[in-house]
Amino acid sequence: MNRPHDRPAHSLPLAPLVFAVNDDFALPLATALQSLADCAPELMDRIDIRVLHDDLSTAAQDGLRRHADRLGTRLAFHRVEQPELAYNLEFGGTHAHYLRLQIAHTLREESRVLYCDADVLFLASPEPLLRTGTGGLPVAAVRDPTNPRYRGGQAMPGWEQLGVDGDEEYFNSGVMLFDLEVCAREQLFERAYAFIHEHPDSLRFWDQDALNWAARHRWTPLERHWNTFPLSALFQTEWMFYTADDVVPRATLIAEEPRARILHYVSPAKPWKPGFPPGWADDLYRSVLRRTLPVEAAG
Repeated sequence: MNRPHDRPAHSLPLAPLVFAVNDDFALPLATALQSLADCAPELMDRIDIRVLHDDLSTAAQDGLRRHADRLGTRLAFHRVEQPELAYNLEFGGTHAHYLRLQIAHTLREESRVLYCDADVLFLASPEPLLRTGTGGLPVAAVRDPTNPRYRGGQAMPGWEQLGVDGDEEYFNSGVMLFDLEVCAREQLFERAYAFIHEHPDSLRFWDQDALNWAARHRWTPLERHWNTFPLSALFQTEWMFYTADDVVPRATLIAEEPRARILHYVSPAKPWKPGFPPGWADDLYRSVLRRTLPVEAAG
């Protein structure tokens, strides 16, 4: 893997920003959009925002449209159908986790897209990502902070039998820049679906494991500030499993939190639900949530 080529901020056209949600993530998506408007108001009337879904309620769509109108941005919904496969939904997985695998099929007219999970806050403008490339590879992403390598982590159970080197790096799928032309040429999404079909027991992190398999040795690392986990809070929960201190000490990850450009609230512990640990990460999310237009039918 190589680092992406350094490019001037305006060297490429602005890529669309893509999300994939179900009703439970309509309110988090509205909050993510509010955070984008807060930190990059100059971007809102220039960016195309696409929302992939398989059965988003009319009430949720209407609420998100009203919120996007208030923020002065464009929002388009795309209902997608996924291949009929036995999707692994263990460990809290949903069919919505796999929706992002339909990006290339749904957005055929685009050459590049930036995908983000809905449980993010934008703390700085994503325009540098929206105007950069992937270094000639299908996808650029951040090495997963809690599963940086296969060895010692929870990602892709059975990786040894699949011939994966335990020291191979593993990326998080919450923020990904796709070059869709390269994805098509290398059949990235087709190979991800094949992995889902052939190795359902290896999908501990659902589509993320499938994408990592499909993009092995063919992805570009992004700087960690583009997908930062609030680990100072998450390490206080029962959900965070970390055994990679020999790769990146947890103290280093926590020390980097103030430099986050995109903050990603991973794990089942969510700040819009009861029980999220109190502190700066919770306060920050709730401050954005208070400015967010209510969205009906959201979880």
